[in-house]
Amino acid sequence: MPIKKWRLTQFKKIDGTVDSNFADWSLTNPLDETFARVFRVAEGKNSGLWYWCVNDLTTSKFVKENAGYSSSLADAKAECEARLNLNQIKTA
Repeated sequence: MPIKKWRLTQFKKIDGTVDSNFADWSLTNPLDETFARVFRVAEGKNSGLWYWCVNDLTTSKFVKENAGYSSSLADAKAECEARLNLNQIKTA
């Protein structure tokens, strides 16, 4: 069983259907718990950059000390993974 899996973040629409955004990724485990999120900024001074944030595993909240911007999706995912102790992530 994989410890981590990046997947497109899914959103429930008003009409009840589920949609994905190609520029929004979540790092989850098989229990579907989210540990990190990466998305592309569309507007403002950071437009075009990838914003990443990592969940604090002790409080289950995103904290700004574990967040930042990267120039590529791969770099943003690597920043998230570097901040997580993947051995602490529950797999089932």
